[in-house]
Amino acid sequence: MFIVMYMEMHQPRRVKSVVPPIINSMEDIVDEAEDRKVFERVSKKCYRPLLGVLEKSFKEGFKTGLKVTGTLLEQMEKWDQPLLDQLEGLVAGGGVELVAGPYHHTLSFLLSREYYLKEVEEHVKRLEELFGFRPKILANPYLSYNDAVGEWINDLGFKAVIAEGASRILGWRTSNLVYKHPKSGLRILLRNSKLSNELAFGLPHIEAGSFIDKTVRVDGQVVVIGLPAETFGEFVPRETGVFRFLAQLPRELRRYPWASFAPPSEVVENCKPIDSF
Repeated sequence: MFIVMYMEMHQPRRVKSVVPPIINSMEDIVDEAEDRKVFERVSKKCYRPLLGVLEKSFKEGFKTGLKVTGTLLEQMEKWDQPLLDQLEGLVAGGGVELVAGPYHHTLSFLLSREYYLKEVEEHVKRLEELFGFRPKILANPYLSYNDAVGEWINDLGFKAVIAEGASRILGWRTSNLVYKHPKSGLRILLRNSKLSNELAFGLPHIEAGSFIDKTVRVDGQVVVIGLPAETFGEFVPRETGVFRFLAQLPRELRRYPWASFAPPSEVVENCKPIDSF
C-alpha cells in the first residue's frame, strides 16, 4: 500500500481596500504591503519549518506531493530567495514531487478551456524555469474535476490528476483505488476525504501512531491525504507539536513493512487502474 501526502501552498494577491477611480496598472489594485506582511508571517510560522521537517523526514522515507501556486512562487522570488532555494533542494533530492495546477489558483476551467490551458501551461513553464522539473501530476483548486477537464489534462501530457473523493460521486466505489479516465489513459487519484479531514481539523489532538494505525488498515492500493500546507504552523500553531507530529509519521509507518509513503507519480507507475471513472 502507498500513502500519498499531498499538500498545497498558496498565497493570493490581495486587493487594496481603496482602489483609485482610474486604474493604470496592477500596482493600483494590488496591496503589495499586505501581501508581504502575510507572506513573511506565514513563511516564518509555516513554510520554513515545514520544509525543514520534510528535509529531515525524507531521509526516513517520507516523500510528498506538493503544489506551490504561481502567485506564491512570485512572492518567494521577491521576498525570500532562501526559501525558494530550500524548496529547490528538496525537489532535486527527490523528497518533494511538484504538482501542477492553474497558475493563479483559480477555477478557470469554469470560464473557458483556452484560459484554463493557458494558466496551467504558465505554471508548468515556471516550475521548469525555477526547478528544472516538468510535473506529471495535476491538481485543481479544491481538487475539483470533471470528465471534460480530464480530457484537457490528458491532452497536455499529464499522467494523472488528483481529485476529491466525494462520496456522493463515488457511490459504491472507494477513494483508495487508482482509476482511469473513461476515454483516455489519464489516471485518477482520489483524496480520502475522511482521513484527510480528520487530520486537517483534528490536529493537534491526534497522535501520529494512531493516525498511521488507522491509515494502513484501509483496504486498497493507495490512501491520498490532501490538505493545505498552511495547516502546519499557520492554522495549527507550532507550539501544539504539529511539526513533531509530521516528523513522527515515517517512524511510525516503519512498523508496517507493507506500506510506504510515495509521491503521486510513483503510485501511477506501480499501480494499475482498477476501473474507469
